[in-house]
Amino acid sequence: MSKQSRSSDSDSQRSFSKKGRSTLLGISKDSWIQKFFGGNALLAIVFLLAICGFLIKEAVFFFPDYHKSLQLFRQSGQEYVTLLEDQYKAQKSAYALVDQAYNIERANAGAAELEKITAFATARNKVLDFAEEAYDEWDDANDELEDAQDEFDDAEEADKASAQATLEAAQTLEKNLRTAWKADVSAAVLQQSSLSEDVKDALRQMQPDQGMSPFQMELQKAVDAKVAEFAISRNALRDSVKPLEKLWLELRDVAAAAKDKGVTLKTAAERKAAYLEAVQNAPTPEARQKAQEQADAVILAAPDWDKEVAPLYEATPRANEISKNLLQAIATAKENLPDPATLTDSLAQERLKQATPELVKAREVVTARTETLNQWRHDEKVGFFKSVTGFFLGADWVTNSSWQDFYGFLPLFTGSLLISIVALCIAVPFSVAAAIYTNQLASKGEATFIKPTIEFIQAIPSVVLGLFGILILGESLRDGAEFLGIPMQERLNVLNAGILLALMAVPTVFTLAEDAINNVPSAFRDASFALGATKFQTVLRVIVPTAISGIIAAILLGFGRVIGETMVVLLVAGNKISIPDFSDGLGVLTQPVHTMTGLIAQETGEVNQGSLHWRALFMVALVLFMISLTVNYISQTLIRRYSLKG
Repeated sequence: MSKQSRSSDSDSQRSFSKKGRSTLLGISKDSWIQKFFGGNALLAIVFLLAICGFLIKEAVFFFPDYHKSLQLFRQSGQEYVTLLEDQYKAQKSAYALVDQAYNIERANAGAAELEKITAFATARNKVLDFAEEAYDEWDDANDELEDAQDEFDDAEEADKASAQATLEAAQTLEKNLRTAWKADVSAAVLQQSSLSEDVKDALRQMQPDQGMSPFQMELQKAVDAKVAEFAISRNALRDSVKPLEKLWLELRDVAAAAKDKGVTLKTAAERKAAYLEAVQNAPTPEARQKAQEQADAVILAAPDWDKEVAPLYEATPRANEISKNLLQAIATAKENLPDPATLTDSLAQERLKQATPELVKAREVVTARTETLNQWRHDEKVGFFKSVTGFFLGADWVTNSSWQDFYGFLPLFTGSLLISIVALCIAVPFSVAAAIYTNQLASKGEATFIKPTIEFIQAIPSVVLGLFGILILGESLRDGAEFLGIPMQERLNVLNAGILLALMAVPTVFTLAEDAINNVPSAFRDASFALGATKFQTVLRVIVPTAISGIIAAILLGFGRVIGETMVVLLVAGNKISIPDFSDGLGVLTQPVHTMTGLIAQETGEVNQGSLHWRALFMVALVLFMISLTVNYISQTLIRRYSLKG
């Protein structure tokens, strides 16, 4: 072909290309489409960076501010008082269980006597109602008798005879009306035919001016005698904690006053500047003088912390003596408490068994806190690392406290993780099995019905699922647990939230797992069939192992879906900020918890912007964001690295 001919063909191709492509502003449609989708990807990256920047901006000052808060907590002596409070709470917790066991056993062992006491008290009220008029007449006569006695005591010698006559008349009237009142009582007792004879006799012997009946007191003594040995240990624990409570409350006021001075110092410079500005702008000399006085009253110097916390150091010997008595009371209680097997009530046995480890814990807490108290110094610096570990490993989330706020992330993370694990344990078997069946085993008609039905679950609003969990699922779970003999005190708990989140995770895991199975090359199936494998063997030994990385990625994305859910967990998880008690075994699933997302949604609207609490919530949000981002990155990496094309 000649050079001229080739040039002609090239010109005709360019001409055809230009005719076949429409342009806008000199840019072809293909280029516009490319720029549009590329711009969307760039916009997504910009939004992602903006979100990260926003979270970091609000959360970055949390740890420095929290560190200052913890430093003031120590400097003001609040930390010292909290150590005393730990001892008090530990001892109180052990005593509460012992006291419950004692009262239950006392009520059971003295049931007959207590029944008579109750019967006597009930009948006594009825009798008093019947004899109310006679009692009122006696009461008036008794007042007159007291007045006559006073008149007689104050009378001069010449008037003694007259006062004596008045007194005797009053005594006679009171005696007659007392007799009349007792006659009414006897008549009322006759109407109480269901009472035992000893109760009736005690009622007849009542006096109008009597407090507790001797009959009741004798019965009380009989009941107490049956648990006398138990009472010794119980009373020893009760009495030992009272001095500690008194000391704790005394020093609490000292530390609170010191803290107030430290908090005031934080804003002193700003307040003084505001008052000085008011001095400059005051419209009258009187207003200027008042603003100047307010400015002069603001103290910029730091408090004398040595002086503020001196009462704490002075109280240390007293605290040591109290701790010694506490340990002695615990040892006495452990030695003298009855064997739970000897108690007559099963619930009392259970409470006493629970008290034993609590006593051991109380002894350990008292010993450890006493040692820390003796080494405590208010001027010792709080390490910055402590504020970091205090957040990530802290077990307490206490806000809006008049004492001290603590921001412990661990109970929130534990609650979120536990609910997510429960949800995945329920959702993964169903969704993966449904994906395998739909893609490999179901007929075309079945697949056409199953797949849209499962994916339709995503259309259910989460708030609707939350209401369903509150009104229906929670009650059903509690009724089922009672039928099976499993204790479930709270209907809003981990299991309730886990089941609902499992329902929400099923479409995500199902769709992605089904796509992973669908990406297995058809040649693998054909080779398996050619070797004589059945369809079921091919699915289990070829298809699923080949698609396992995609299935794992689907599970990870499902995890990211449930751990970031807010409305359902806010409504049905119970919202109790505490680390679940894993010693309960499977019973941990019936405990209420709080989650990261639920806490953010619950508290963000109630805090002051820029406060420590505000920044703590953004730190939780940042951690949650990083968890979700990491999970999604890992799952996408697995999909890209191990995906197979047919």
